[in-house]
Amino acid sequence: MNNEEIRKPEIADVKVKREEEFPEDPEKRFEAVFSAIGNSEAKCLTLLCLSQGPLTKDDLHRKFLAESGNIWKTNRAIQAQYCQETLIPIGLVAEADTLYYEASEYVTGFRLTEAGQKYGQPIAAYLLEKSTQQPYSLLEIFGPTAKGSGNTRSVLTRARLLEVLASMNDVSRTIDLSNQLGVHPAVIGKHLVHLSQLGLVEYEAVNSEKPGYAKYTLSQNAKESGVRPVLSYPRLTKEVYQLLLSQKTVDNSYLVQVLKNNYPNSAVESLRSQISVVLTGLTKQGICQPDLFVVGKIQSQVQITDSGKQVVSEIILPAKEALAENHQLLFQMKQIPWQNYAEEAVSKHKEASGNAKQRTVEKWAGEAFVIITQNPGIRPVEISKLLGRNSYTPVQVLLSQGKIRKEKQGRAVHYYPA
Repeated sequence: MNNEEIRKPEIADVKVKREEEFPEDPEKRFEAVFSAIGNSEAKCLTLLCLSQGPLTKDDLHRKFLAESGNIWKTNRAIQAQYCQETLIPIGLVAEADTLYYEASEYVTGFRLTEAGQKYGQPIAAYLLEKSTQQPYSLLEIFGPTAKGSGNTRSVLTRARLLEVLASMNDVSRTIDLSNQLGVHPAVIGKHLVHLSQLGLVEYEAVNSEKPGYAKYTLSQNAKESGVRPVLSYPRLTKEVYQLLLSQKTVDNSYLVQVLKNNYPNSAVESLRSQISVVLTGLTKQGICQPDLFVVGKIQSQVQITDSGKQVVSEIILPAKEALAENHQLLFQMKQIPWQNYAEEAVSKHKEASGNAKQRTVEKWAGEAFVIITQNPGIRPVEISKLLGRNSYTPVQVLLSQGKIRKEKQGRAVHYYPA
């Protein structure tokens, strides 16, 4: 092979097609960077394959395969998609139109921005190294980048959840974590189930929706004009809201006692479940805030394990510190021989992702059980929203196992813990 055959074409002109600003605030930087690459060895490697000179889509794909030892022969467009959909929007990568000598048309390429070179690549190298030291891939630990129910990202919610738990010495409750993070209790419970399966937390959920267990306090900014009917209970929604306005704080038992005469054809247990659904709906609208108090057992018990603390101290906190301009740490990260870890790390990501579909029915059923336990009387459509997928199969598994029961009220089906 002669030199002419292996010589790469020289660049005649480069013009920026798309480049975004990198956040200045350290917390915003962490949110952007960690949600982009903190859960993906594949995106870490894609970022590490880039340089200040633009690479075409095909060249980037070929370099990714070479650096990962061809362990994951992805679609040729996937690395370009990583750049366009994840890395460019946060300011780590820029898209450029490149003109080569003896060519007549510009070719789209990708290159590192200043922030990508200073922050992105060192943290990506560090994450690849840490991935190989963990029993699970980054994707398994932190979850997908896409926003789930409640408009939150799993990767950031789990990172914050673990960080909060690591800062606490005592056993925590789901509701306390929910209030601190501003995420729905059922979503927190869903993440805790997953983290407990990985051995990162110890989690025990107890059905708390019994008489006297849950109190709901009227939010300061609640306005009647903003109250929407909850599911098929417009009358009950208005009555519960009026009692919230007058009493400021209510619980299920109080509402049943006051409203039972208004519903002579409904059994007390049925009315209780309907009120529970209305209270959950009003909570989602920001009308009221739940607070659980102890009667016998608490709602849930959560405690971080040593493995969970290790994830916080060795993955989450160093990434935060580096993004807060710790130049010594950034320099140390930049010296990491990431090529030594690329193949193993990408292999773990490949196995965990399974094209993002590799989840067992048992896992879905476990998450559905937490949702139903914390929202007794919940409708199938609500389960699906919180679960992030159709709830039919997980619910059928739970019914066959005798863990839940269903109750038909008119045409509507409701689910309760058995």
